[in-house]
Amino acid sequence: MRQLLLEDSKMIKRRSALHFLRLYRLVFFSLLCAGQSLAVSAQILPEGLTISGMLDLRGIASSKTRSFEDGGVGLTRFGADRAGRQRLFADVPVAAFMVNYRISYDLSFESHWRADASSRARVDAIEAFLRYAPVSTDAFKFQLRGGAFLPPISLGETAYAWTSAYNLTPAALTAWLGEEIKTIGLEGAMMWRGEDERVDARLGLYGANEPAGASIAARGFALTDQLAGLFDPRVAVPVGYVNELRQIDDRLGLYASVTYMRPDLLTLRAVAYDNLADAKAVRAGRASWRTRFYSIGADLSLPMEFTLMGQAMTGTTRINPVPSFLLDVQFDSAFVMLAKDIGRHRLSARIEQFRVSDLNRLGPIGNDQRGHALSLAYVNWLNRDLRLTVEQLMVNSVDKRRQRLGLAERQDELQFQTSLRYYFHL
Repeated sequence: MRQLLLEDSKMIKRRSALHFLRLYRLVFFSLLCAGQSLAVSAQILPEGLTISGMLDLRGIASSKTRSFEDGGVGLTRFGADRAGRQRLFADVPVAAFMVNYRISYDLSFESHWRADASSRARVDAIEAFLRYAPVSTDAFKFQLRGGAFLPPISLGETAYAWTSAYNLTPAALTAWLGEEIKTIGLEGAMMWRGEDERVDARLGLYGANEPAGASIAARGFALTDQLAGLFDPRVAVPVGYVNELRQIDDRLGLYASVTYMRPDLLTLRAVAYDNLADAKAVRAGRASWRTRFYSIGADLSLPMEFTLMGQAMTGTTRINPVPSFLLDVQFDSAFVMLAKDIGRHRLSARIEQFRVSDLNRLGPIGNDQRGHALSLAYVNWLNRDLRLTVEQLMVNSVDKRRQRLGLAERQDELQFQTSLRYYFHL
């Protein structure tokens, strides 16, 4: 009987692999046909309007731990089913498009949208802002943008629609930025351009981000490529969801960043962020989290087509809604990635650590988390519009809060993904 079960399991895996191959082949030829139609549609757009997009078809072998996205304790986006069984399936987890309209030479409207079946909004706005960029022939250049946008913190997610040019799953610190750190406000930028180097200094003023820090205190870090939107700003935690866009204490937050660049050689970035929230404020049953952090990072191009990238973050978040309740948490994370380009192929390996420390325990089991992760990825640009990515993600974490659910505090997770991304431009 055991032999029959093993044979059935192997047959199911073979059929799943064959199904994925057939599905990828069908989508490949469908996208080629769609590209021809889009090229024709581009000719009828109003002048100044540009539309671009990305469709991401994936074959996924989930981890064997139920994901936090489904109410579990796993830290990967795709986890086991309710019975604890690994899942093999195909999905389109990311469908993004950007709509930009140039109003004048100096003024433009830019927006970033995502379609996600797991979101209540289905189609959500990630960014939507006006950018004022006066034409300048001097070494110094000024820009201003206002609206909803992602602050310039991450070094890894700089490709189209806040994705990575190296892999599929962002590092833990970057994933947290995409989930909780929202900017609805104004940002001013002063840029200096020399012959071989550039300096970019930015200062942002924003509101409606007082809940930032709630998910990292309740759940800790996670490794996911989901972004909280403007219409559905919820972030999943084991006890439900956290709504990230709230103005609770009528205060504005600040962030500042400085980036030094030598094109095609080196990028250095330092960021300071503080939402300046009143940790004692409560409105409509929601507490205000005082969250601040600092980040430094570097991206270095090495000989023989190697790239070395690293980023580190340290910060704290706290609430004190009543004198008898104080929750104070410190969070730290860092990663290092090495990549190698071979023609149109790219190999990368990223290792990282993350930690959440409860500074004021309210019971025998605090909100502590520690872990590390390894990501191995391969990227191949099949042509100008099609990108193939294969990624293996390994996560090891320890969280004592799992004991409350009768689970082992240590979890080891493996998540495998293949991705075929189609990019279009109108």
